Amino acid sequence: MRRDKMKRTITEDTKKKLLDTDFSYEFYNMRHTFYEMLRMGTRSPTGEINKIWNRDLIDFLVHIRIFWEFFYGNPESKDKAHAGHYLEDWKDKKSPSDIKEWKERINIFLSHLSYARITKTYKRYPIDFLYLHFRELAIDFLKNLPKEYLTENLGNLLKELEKEQSLDRVEEINNKLEIKKK
Repeated sequence: MRRDKMKRTITEDTKKKLLDTDFSYEFYNMRHTFYEMLRMGTRSPTGEINKIWNRDLIDFLVHIRIFWEFFYGNPESKDKAHAGHYLEDWKDKKSPSDIKEWKERINIFLSHLSYARITKTYKRYPIDFLYLHFRELAIDFLKNLPKEYLTENLGNLLKELEKEQSLDRVEEINNKLEIKKK
């Protein structure tokens, strides 16, 4: 039987478990990768592009794409979780045009067998801009999440993100990576 023809019952417990385990896992991994890239910088001591950084970039962009789908994807999807499944007013949330443009570039970059990947002009990925955007969305989402979904794990994630938010050094991040937002 095809996956799209399978009957799925998404219970409140399923939704709660998804947030508690998968949402927090994805965010912690995206966050870890972001800070690891900041720590390492973009180049090796010889000046070549750091292959580990590039691998981390791919990992980071996969997480960005996952969160784009969660916050801005199709809320009617029966298979993919969406913020609108938890907060009614998030069903109509639209991606800002600059985030949507980066999401399209990310899809091309992650499709290794794509002509567009070779023919499009390369733009350095603004990892700080992308991370901070999705961090702000996650904070807003978790703050507004109905209490029955806000587990201890998610509450801890929210506290960590709010603490990080209060310590932001965006200018320092931008200068370190020499990123221009466009």
